[in-house]
Amino acid sequence: MLIENWFPCIPGFHHDDVPRNNVDGQPNYDNPEYYSKHAMALVNGEVCPTEFALGECELPKVEEGEVIYKHWHNDVVKLLKEKKLRSFSAPTNQIIYFDWQTIHQGTQAVKAGWRWFARASINTNRKPTNERRNQVQVYLAEPMAGW
Repeated sequence: MLIENWFPCIPGFHHDDVPRNNVDGQPNYDNPEYYSKHAMALVNGEVCPTEFALGECELPKVEEGEVIYKHWHNDVVKLLKEKKLRSFSAPTNQIIYFDWQTIHQGTQAVKAGWRWFARASINTNRKPTNERRNQVQVYLAEPMAGW
């Protein structure tokens, strides 16, 4: 269950399943072990859509030890404002295909409600687990705003 303005995931633009085999634990864009592909679906996605930043861009190299997505999020927001990338919200009740180079973010819920999210991945070194995760947490932009 989401309440308006809650996030279902850690906020910010990022890529899914880029290998994190660097010493600092950050995604390895220089020499990745694999190149993942994904299929994603949302039911009740209008409660909290996933936003994709579409188009081609080259994001700057981030110094070793820095949090990559902390820097890249702001770069992507800037490129969207400059219309060098285009924002696309994943539609509800449809399958979306994307890969390890598709930058996207979970957005704040626009209203209270349930959202069902599923992602299946291929071309990854993760072992299949048939894991089903229950949403047990949310992220708040203003933790002291209350319910």
